[in-house]
Formats: sequence, C-alpha cells, structure tokens
Amino acid sequence: MIVDHRIAGHIVDDEIHHYVVKPLQAGARLTAIFDSCHSAPSLDLPYLYSTKGVLKEPNLAKEAGKGIIQAVGHYARGNVAGVATTLFGFAKTVLKGNGAYEHSKRTKTSPADVVMWSGCKASRRREYSSHNVVRLG
Repeated sequence: MIVDHRIAGHIVDDEIHHYVVKPLQAGARLTAIFDSCHSAPSLDLPYLYSTKGVLKEPNLAKEAGKGIIQAVGHYARGNVAGVATTLFGFAKTVLKGNGAYEHSKRTKTSPADVVMWSGCKASRRREYSSHNVVRLG
C-alpha cells in the first residue's frame, strides 16, 4: 500500500475501488466517510445522490447551456479558437451521450451495500465546499 505520496504518488479512485469495493460480496456493507479535498469520487462509485436524496444523472441539456455560454464568452473576447474548441467539445459530448455513465454503472456497481459520504465535491477543495454528497454503489 502507498505510504508516502511524494515517492509513490497519490492513491487514485480506481485503486481504492479495486482493492476496497470490488472484493465485497453481496450481503456485505461498507460505509466510508471522506473529509478531504476532491473526495467526492474517492471510491469511484457509479451513483451520485444529492443531499436531498435525489439521484444525480448526467444532464445533456445543462451541458448544452454551459457550452453555449462558454462559446458566446469566447466569441465576445474574439477568441475564435475557443469558440471552435467549445463547440467541438459539446458535439463530442452529445454524440457520446451517456456512454461513460452507462459504462460506469456496468463496471463499478457492487453487489455489496456500499455508501460513501463525502465532505467535498470532486472539483472543490474542502475549505471552500459546503455541498456534501452521498455516493452509492
């Protein structure tokens, strides 16, 4: 097991999932609590629930809105390359659809009862976050 991240590197979510979650059998229960920066994906579980208990799934309409706003911003600044990059990225997301999400559900779902509480979103540092999430798999 990695003891010193400066020498061996950080422990990534795929490794934690492989060694901690994957071996669990049906009937086993794991409840994990992470209170660290970028902790939301720590166990690499496929399902994400809001603090209200609602399953959060990929939302292509929301991604489209973000993409359009980013493209308009790039256009307003005269950044033609940024407009093209944003639009091509959005097109790739639409064409790919929910493929990555579906793949994650197929490969990361556990027969065990696994619940992970996170003190931080994947993109946030702990001291700036007030949005706790619950991951289940």
